[in-house]
Amino acid sequence: MKNYPKGTTEAQWKQYEADLKEFEERMLLKKPEPQFYLDADKYDSDIRKWKMESLMDAPNEPGYYRANND
Repeated sequence: MKNYPKGTTEAQWKQYEADLKEFEERMLLKKPEPQFYLDADKYDSDIRKWKMESLMDAPNEPGYYRANND
């Protein structure tokens, strides 16, 4: 049996892992590809926005007090 951080359960971690996998797949599909941009500045803007979404919208590990978007 795996040891989980105090105050968390196996079910919470399994749900987190499923949510994280779904999130990573969704973000990979949304990632801007440079070959589709004629304007480098627009690509830079879109990739920065994508990176911010990747950090802010990711699921939180069970037991964390603060959310990623706090």
